[in-house]
Amino acid sequence: MTDSRPRLRSRNRRRRLPASVLWAAAALAALTFVLLWAGGSTQARLTEESPIIESPDGPNTDIEVTGVGAGARLTGGYPANPTPQDPTAPYPAAPPAEYTQGGGFTALINTASVTDPALTAEMYCIDIRVGTQIGGGYENGTWDESNVQNLGYVTYILNNFYPAVPGEPAGLSEGEQAAAVQSAIWYFTDGFILNAGLPIRAATAGIIAAAQLNGPVTEPPPPAVSITPPAAAAPVGSAAGPFTVATDAPSVTLSVPDGYTMYGDAAATAPLPNPYTTTSGAQVWVGSGTDAVDETLLSARAVVTVQRGRVYLYDGLAPGVDELQKLILAETATLEATAQAPAQFFAAASLTVNKAFTGAGVGQQGASQLTVDCGDGVARVADIPQGASTTQVFTFPGIAVGATCVIAEPATGATSMVDVTTDAPQEVVIPETGATATITNTVTRRAEVPGVLPATGAETPAPLLWAGAGGLVVGSLLVLASLTRRRSAAATPR
Repeated sequence: MTDSRPRLRSRNRRRRLPASVLWAAAALAALTFVLLWAGGSTQARLTEESPIIESPDGPNTDIEVTGVGAGARLTGGYPANPTPQDPTAPYPAAPPAEYTQGGGFTALINTASVTDPALTAEMYCIDIRVGTQIGGGYENGTWDESNVQNLGYVTYILNNFYPAVPGEPAGLSEGEQAAAVQSAIWYFTDGFILNAGLPIRAATAGIIAAAQLNGPVTEPPPPAVSITPPAAAAPVGSAAGPFTVATDAPSVTLSVPDGYTMYGDAAATAPLPNPYTTTSGAQVWVGSGTDAVDETLLSARAVVTVQRGRVYLYDGLAPGVDELQKLILAETATLEATAQAPAQFFAAASLTVNKAFTGAGVGQQGASQLTVDCGDGVARVADIPQGASTTQVFTFPGIAVGATCVIAEPATGATSMVDVTTDAPQEVVIPETGATATITNTVTRRAEVPGVLPATGAETPAPLLWAGAGGLVVGSLLVLASLTRRRSAAATPR
């Protein structure tokens, strides 16, 4: 699986495991962490030769592995090559002959939040071919990111069996319950099948049958910590944002790596402490403090309720460790959860737009407007007052170098008295030195346009114009004739 989320390491931080965890590791040194497969290269075990991982915390590291919980020994097999498991297939009586055989101690995996070891949780493995180690760091992920199949059936199992339901499957010790549940989970995720004759085999088959009858269920919601927008960008030397944090926790802690600053305002005049503890709904801006093209990560961390069935993925930060097994939360727990949003700083230049006018009707046009769309979501608008007759100059700073900007004129200022034509839209590519464009409006009085009535601006066919003129002449003659008759009648003696 390739995780596309940003992975920026915290600077000058290394995880230091509590002494209690180190003693627990020593006590478990002879136990297999999950199944110890014969001849396998990804044996997940703790031995005297296996060092505890000392890994730096990343900004999105939520938990670390601290030890193992209840479990039992078992043996079984799984396909030699990763094969998608049909979740509806009946549980076989024994592994097929071609399956890879192995056995060992399998158990719940204990974890704790990286900054508060008192916040603990139990996990099951959903990746039988890969091991894990104490000290390994994990981050909360999604089912899609895990690239593990049939997690809807797995989560049904988590909702209805140990440890969420302590008495299920019935008739077994806690260790056997954990091993039976883990075996059933591996059937759906990896095709694992227990060998015949094991004490937990009937319980495992019953768990699988129940999941097939009632599952799958939907993915549980993510922990209630988020940052919007998911990313923001700003010209170098300025602040990116605003970022708004949301959580259902009473407080949330925001942080950026060393060398960057959080601000409480867009002008970057109100610096905030790093880390900065605040509440849901707070807004911050992030600045780089340099003129270099760069990117950093704003992180939010809060203590929230995390639902069973959430996936945890290796954070990739342990030196020399390429992968660790994928985990799934066995029981709803109170844990730290994180959210991240990149802040990017880009080289910027300006676009200058000259708005020019020509034509006999200049000065008689109405108000007009220019818009500039550079594909970055920033609204750039210039309003030109009515009657403008000289060139208007507008400068738009902070545009990314290399961006293509489209200059448009949604309102040209045409009225009932004047027509206006424009040479917009125009496209301009922004170089490092900035760009200049000229939008010219040609203003023509409508009286000078053939076939247009200046009073209304409506076009009138020429025959109607001639008919109208004739009607005016005839009407005038009739009026004159009527006045002449009246005067003659008044002058005649009675």
